[in-house]
Amino acid sequence: MTPFFFYPLSHPPLHTYANLLLTLIVVSFLAISKDPAKVVQLVSQTLPCPPSNNLPNSSSLSPACVFSPIVQTIQSRLQPDQSPYINITHAVPPKFSLSSLPTSPPSTPNRLFPGDDYFNMTVFSNATAAPHYPFTSASSSSSLSGGAQSQAPYVPTPIVPPYSVNIAAVERYLPPTSTCEYQNLFTTSGPSVLLDRLRELSPRDGTLLLVYPTLRGAQCFKQHYLNPILDPLLRNLVGLHCLPSDIGTALSSTPALKHMDPFETMHSKVSQLCSSLTYRDRTTFTLSYASPGCIPLSRDLWTEWYIAQESPRAREILDDYWRNDHRTRHHTASKGMGMDREVTSAMVLRDVVDGIRKRATTEPMDDAEREGVEVGIFVIRRSLSQSST
Repeated sequence: MTPFFFYPLSHPPLHTYANLLLTLIVVSFLAISKDPAKVVQLVSQTLPCPPSNNLPNSSSLSPACVFSPIVQTIQSRLQPDQSPYINITHAVPPKFSLSSLPTSPPSTPNRLFPGDDYFNMTVFSNATAAPHYPFTSASSSSSLSGGAQSQAPYVPTPIVPPYSVNIAAVERYLPPTSTCEYQNLFTTSGPSVLLDRLRELSPRDGTLLLVYPTLRGAQCFKQHYLNPILDPLLRNLVGLHCLPSDIGTALSSTPALKHMDPFETMHSKVSQLCSSLTYRDRTTFTLSYASPGCIPLSRDLWTEWYIAQESPRAREILDDYWRNDHRTRHHTASKGMGMDREVTSAMVLRDVVDGIRKRATTEPMDDAEREGVEVGIFVIRRSLSQSST
């Protein structure tokens, strides 16, 4: 299929042609019931966390959650005698404030019960804690000691009942912090966010939309988004706090980058995953659509994503440095500079986080940052095998 540009979903007009095409593809397999008790079940998972409503001008930030135009497309297809109810389950990190959940689009009028205020609410949202994929030691990815990664045995972690989801959306726009997340993404052995969401799909044409950065997109993010803000900041903090240069190198690294793939390889891996799951399962997984796309990332949004995602890894790197008695040399140097208190790992981490937010508001943008990062866009459908029908 020919590539298209996948622009911000919230910018007017609401849908570009590409966005409209994509949402129509996702929704086209949905069979809407005439039974009011039958609800369209939608799961939305944005990694590392949903974009917060608490950010300034949150409604205009890019990218917007893809569930919103999907809901609106579903509503536009409703006939007067069809059930209008949609339930959205947001998969969120364990430590996520519910007040930051993205806002659902306004409900269309309920044609089953016109004039009845009680039944006029047709879109319902809830949140469920989802695990990190996968859970490995953060320092193992970029540890100063260079130790090997350890991985726990895979245990499926559904967040809703299996076979219950009509439409699922999994979105990631930044390269992951863990090398294992991407390495396991397209495997049947897990742990994999894609595998868990696929197993939750209804076997009656349940559909999953996956948006994930390609190697080119991850390289673009590193070079044109992250480095201009993070590298000067770390050079300054390393000198200010008398830290060894390898601390700055570890903090600025993106370990997963070297394991990521171009779109063509991702396409092949998704196809192979669908074939493997079909062979093992009594249902058929079909790759219905695949294309690269280009998505601009608003600074206010990607910096908060980056801080939320990378703070645990940065904390472990700094704590490891302090635990290994480097703090003694550091403390002596600090005293020599006239400082009246010992610098701690928590203080350095706070300087990094505050510095990212500050530089994001002052550093000029280049053209590559305005153009956006490349992502792979995939639509996977689950259906009953012919032998099961």
